[in-house]
Amino acid sequence: MFAIFGGCGAWGLLAVGLFATQALVTSTYGTTSGKFGWLYGGGLEQLGVQFIGVFVIAAWTCGMNWVVLLLIKICRCGAWRALSVHPEERWGRSPSSRRRERPSMAGSATPIAGI
Repeated sequence: MFAIFGGCGAWGLLAVGLFATQALVTSTYGTTSGKFGWLYGGGLEQLGVQFIGVFVIAAWTCGMNWVVLLLIKICRCGAWRALSVHPEERWGRSPSSRRRERPSMAGSATPIAGI
């Protein structure tokens, strides 16, 4: 998931700080006073702002995931509890007790006469 959404999203943010041209900033925001990409003479200020954006988004995502997982752990509702219960508690017996015992073959053979 991170390689798709996190990595590509971070690259998209950082690419703006690297490649934003004056023409793109003017056509998007309608002003020429905006910051441009580092490779187009805009300095490192816009790239720094984009790095801060990547950090803030990553911190928000990690924080929200932590809250959701904590709530799931606290609630232990329905399906989550069913998945975490040991089979003996779920069905009243262990999975190994459901196996049928094979009858022993020792001593059950009848001797063949004449051999």
